[in-house]
Amino acid sequence: MPRSMWKGVITFGMVSIPVRLYVATDSNGISFRQLCAEHMAPIKYKRWCAEGDHEVSYGEILKGFEVGKDRYVIIDDKDLDNLPLATAHSIDITEFVPADDIEPGLYFKNAYYLEPEELGKKPYHLLRKALESTGRMAIAKIALRDREHMATLRPHG
Repeated sequence: MPRSMWKGVITFGMVSIPVRLYVATDSNGISFRQLCAEHMAPIKYKRWCAEGDHEVSYGEILKGFEVGKDRYVIIDDKDLDNLPLATAHSIDITEFVPADDIEPGLYFKNAYYLEPEELGKKPYHLLRKALESTGRMAIAKIALRDREHMATLRPHG
């Protein structure tokens, strides 16, 4: 059984449906390594400090947002975890539109499947049936990997 990549709730109005999100596709493309023509060895990229003229290990690297010439605000992972994304653990449905209004595959970057948690099975299937019978899809917002994305919810199969 595949592992879910995200847990949260579908929300609209006063309704909250607990769900799990799964990646629908895997990238099975061919991956090439860059090799040195002379030694046939993999090419490595070094993290280099231009000011100190030395290599920097991954653990020593800080994230900074430039606020002026040579002026940075340092941001760590704890700061990013505390960002106030309203959709951090929810799929917020903003509206329902006719399914024909958005051409399939034209605007989509990734595909995912939703599965209801045990307590959310009945309302999940009611939402699914309502979308199916009305020929509509839900337009929603979701936060994945510290960024908010637009999404559609539509019944499939």
